[in-house]
Formats: sequence, C-alpha cells, structure tokens
Amino acid sequence: MIPYLIRNTSKFINDIYDDTKEYFKSDITQWNLQSVCGLPTQTSNVDYRMFVYKYMKKVILKDRVDWMKYKNWQQEMPKIRAEFAYALFLSINK
Repeated sequence: MIPYLIRNTSKFINDIYDDTKEYFKSDITQWNLQSVCGLPTQTSNVDYRMFVYKYMKKVILKDRVDWMKYKNWQQEMPKIRAEFAYALFLSINK
C-alpha cells in the first residue's frame, strides 16, 4: 500500500467545506488536488500531530519537496519534539 497524507481526499475536502463554507468565497470542493505518494509515515499512535506539523512546515514553502529525504521522521521524533518545544518556548518568551 502506498501511504498518502489524506487517504480519501474528496471526502475530507467536502467535510471541511460543509463545516466552513461561510468563510470561503470560492467552492473549495472544485479546487484541483494532488495526491502525494511516498510521504513519511508514523509508526506510533501518538505522533500524528508532529507529522502534520512537519508536513505543513514543508508544504508552505511551496517548493517541490523530495519526501524521500524525510523518511526517517519517526526515528527522529524525540529530536523533532524537542525542536518544536524549544521554538514554542522561544516565541512565548519574546
């Protein structure tokens, strides 16, 4: 099985649209979507938030991401959590 960030993208988008349509000027259900194969996947049942954080951090750069370079996120999760906490604490103490 090939991992995808969102397995049923159209249902996900439709659910978001139903919940938030008053906030969008366009019909997001008509947006073009791309499935992304080969994303790093979690093997634990507790790290999904950190995976979403890492996905979004890469996606907002709007550069083409070579996801194969990030296959070791699960093994690096203690370091990723520590970096996230450090960045959060820095932003709070400004």
